[in-house]
Amino acid sequence: MVSNAQPVEVAGTLPEDYLPQLKDLIDTAWKQSPTMMLQNINLAVADAGRIRGEVAFWPSLSGSASYASNSARVDSGTSSTSTSSGAYYGINLSQQIFAWGANKATADVAKLQEQIIKRQWVDAFRTLAGSLRSQYLALINQKIALRNSIFQLQLVKADLATQEEMLKDGTISAGAINGARLSVQEQSLWVDKATQSFAHARRMFAHLAGLEDLTEESIPSEIPHPDPSLDKAERLLNTFIHGGIENTLQGQVYAMELKQTDLNYWITRTDLYPKFSFGAGYSLSNSQSAGNGTVSQSAVVSYSYGINGSWTIFNGFSTRANKIGILATKRSQERQFKSYIDDTTETVIDNQKQLGFAAQAMDIAEQHLALAKDGYNRANTELQEGTVAKVAVDSIRGGFYATEYAASAARADYLSRWADFVSLVGADPILNKVPAAYLNSHHGH
Repeated sequence: MVSNAQPVEVAGTLPEDYLPQLKDLIDTAWKQSPTMMLQNINLAVADAGRIRGEVAFWPSLSGSASYASNSARVDSGTSSTSTSSGAYYGINLSQQIFAWGANKATADVAKLQEQIIKRQWVDAFRTLAGSLRSQYLALINQKIALRNSIFQLQLVKADLATQEEMLKDGTISAGAINGARLSVQEQSLWVDKATQSFAHARRMFAHLAGLEDLTEESIPSEIPHPDPSLDKAERLLNTFIHGGIENTLQGQVYAMELKQTDLNYWITRTDLYPKFSFGAGYSLSNSQSAGNGTVSQSAVVSYSYGINGSWTIFNGFSTRANKIGILATKRSQERQFKSYIDDTTETVIDNQKQLGFAAQAMDIAEQHLALAKDGYNRANTELQEGTVAKVAVDSIRGGFYATEYAASAARADYLSRWADFVSLVGADPILNKVPAAYLNSHHGH
């Protein structure tokens, strides 16, 4: 999204600033992701449309050439035969000279369409960057969850091994071990599902980014703790609400579509106006004929030029119907634009509130993590001192891993919400990569 100069500095606060690997992945996606490749094709189509829109400003030049040979025989008491042959060359030029501004309006519509496609290109990249951020954070959490599942499997396997030893010693019955065996089966299933889910998510991310593969080793095992930027969020919100919404990418698209509709209305109005064009032609005809013992040769050169006028006086109310349809379209576009402004205002306010909740949740999760880490460290110390059994420490370790995952999930939630908020209000530094011509609005940048 785009807005006027941003007074709030957000560089250094986004997911890729805490995870440099993600920045490289976004750079790769910028160049070779399927999403951006498709958008580049759309840009090429829009450029072709702009050229077609300017066709009326250029003269039309055509040429022709032919060669013919004819023969005739006449029988009317006496017989006579004649033959003729020759070449013809011609060139014609035509140029519209006055159409009440309809040609310029047509060209402007095509130029606006190209600008709309450019905004959509930028919006696609903005959305792609947001998806890459959220999915990358999710991949890290999936990796942590898989680690936790594998560790829990080790715990239940160790418990089963202990109970199997007890069964051999006769200290427990055969039926008492069934629960431990079932736990191993269940946890093994969880590990298999988590492994498949993680591999699938990596493949989907690689496809989104335009990569052949994304290995497990390339995914970090931790999300750094971010510093909340709630004061910046408040200032960004105020700036956005007081003048930034209409200048978003989508806001610019709505404004351009309205301008296109106005131009199409004018073009339609001129359907019943007289229009004028200039035409010029040149032709050369060489011919040779023979008959009754005589041969003649001739060359005819022709020139022509003039101004032509055409006027559709009545077209069965087609123009009237088109004007009514265009005006209805404009009312619909104005309504959509108004709804977009209202909905976006409500959305960005809610996002700012939810960001605050996410920051609070992250703070609580960090406190739980600190307590769990302290308890785990104490348990390790007691294990070294021989005052606690290893099985008890492993259980505490499992609890610490679960708390670590919860803290990581809270960090990911905050970072995702912050990145989405920054993107929504038009302050995303990722758009610094985009050419200025793709961002500038008719209101200025």
